[in-house]
Amino acid sequence: MKEFKFWAVPYSMTHLLLITAPAGAIFLFLFWRLDVFRYFEYFFLGALAWNILFFLFFLKRVRISFSESGTIHLYVNGKEKIVAEPQQFEYVRGVDVNSTMNQSTLYLVFNGKDFTFSLFESRGLRTSKQQDILRYMVTNYNLQKEFHKKSLMGSIYTYRNPSFKGISVTNYNKNEK
Repeated sequence: MKEFKFWAVPYSMTHLLLITAPAGAIFLFLFWRLDVFRYFEYFFLGALAWNILFFLFFLKRVRISFSESGTIHLYVNGKEKIVAEPQQFEYVRGVDVNSTMNQSTLYLVFNGKDFTFSLFESRGLRTSKQQDILRYMVTNYNLQKEFHKKSLMGSIYTYRNPSFKGISVTNYNKNEK
C-alpha cells in the first residue's frame, strides 16, 4: 500500500486569484489613499489577519492512498471523499513527470467527480509531491500521456486511464460533488 500526504488548496490558481483579488484591491486602495507610515501597524495586522484566515479556511490536508488491488482512497482533512476502483479512475492532469521545472494544479477525475488541488511546494532539483504521485499512478495504472496545454508555469499533461469503463447512468448525479 502506497500513501501520499500533502497540504493543498482545493481550488485552481485562477480561482485563488479571483478569491483574493477583492481583498488585494481594497488593500492597494487603502495603501495609496492613507499615510502608510502613520497606519503601518494596521496594514501589518490586516495583512497578517488575511493570511491567517486564508490558511484556516482554504488550506486542507490531503491524503491519497493506493491499495495493493489498485483501489484509490482520497481523504481531505481526514474525511474520506472517494473510494474508487481502477475502472472508475478516468484521468489525472498535472505536470510532466520527467521535468523538474514545471508547477501546476493537480486534477483527479473519477467517474465524473473531479478534485482540484493546488499544492504548496518548492521548485528545484528534487522531485515534487505532484511528480511523485503522477509517476506512481503512471507506472501502476499504465496511464497514457497526452499534451493538454501550455501555461505560464510550464506544460500541462493529461494522463488517461485506458481501463476506464465510463460513467454509469445509475450511479451518476451531477449535483453531487
